[in-house]
Amino acid sequence: MVTLRSGRILLGQRAVQQCMRMRNVVEARKSLLGGPEWAVPRRCLRTSGAWWQEAAYKQEVTMSNLNALLSSGTPVVLLATAAWCGPCKTLKPALEKDIGAMGGKVTLGILDIDKEQELATQMRVQSVPLVLAVHEGRTIDQFVGVPAPDQYQAFLAKLRDLVGPDQAVDEDTELRDAFDMVASGDVQQAA
Repeated sequence: MVTLRSGRILLGQRAVQQCMRMRNVVEARKSLLGGPEWAVPRRCLRTSGAWWQEAAYKQEVTMSNLNALLSSGTPVVLLATAAWCGPCKTLKPALEKDIGAMGGKVTLGILDIDKEQELATQMRVQSVPLVLAVHEGRTIDQFVGVPAPDQYQAFLAKLRDLVGPDQAVDEDTELRDAFDMVASGDVQQAA
C-alpha cells in the first residue's frame, strides 16, 4: 500500500508502479538538478522483504482471469479458500511466504469460493483448503486440507524442481542495496 501526498491510497501492482515512477523521478531530479528527494512515499523507500514482487506473484482468481493465469507459462499454485475456513487461515500465509520466496517464478492464485461460487463449482471444489499446482495445463500436485510438514515440503520441492534454482535472494539483496543507496543520496553508485 502506498499513500500519496494527495492522500490517495494505491494497492498492489499500482502501488509498485507508483513507487517505480517515483524512484525514477527522484533519480532524475538528483542527477540532473541536484535537488533533494521529494514526494517519495515511505513505502517506496522500504527495503525489507521482496515488496516489489508482491503484485507479481499473487493474484485473486476470477472467472474472467483464470484462463489467462493458467496459460501464462508460469507455474500456478491455486488455493481454493474461504473467509470462514480455519485451516485456510493457517495455510494461506505459509503458501504466500513460500511462493513469494520463489522470486516470481511461481504465481499464487487465490480463489475465494464464496465470491466465485460458479468457478468453484466448475473446478469441483468440495473441501477447502484445496491446493493445486498447475503448469502447462496439467496438474503437477495437489492436496486438500493442511498437509503434514513432510508432505508440504515435498509439494514445495516439486515446485522448486519445476522452476529451477532459486535466485530470488541475490536479486533481493542487490535491489535492497540499490534502494538504500538511492535513499541515502548516492544515485551514481546505485546505478
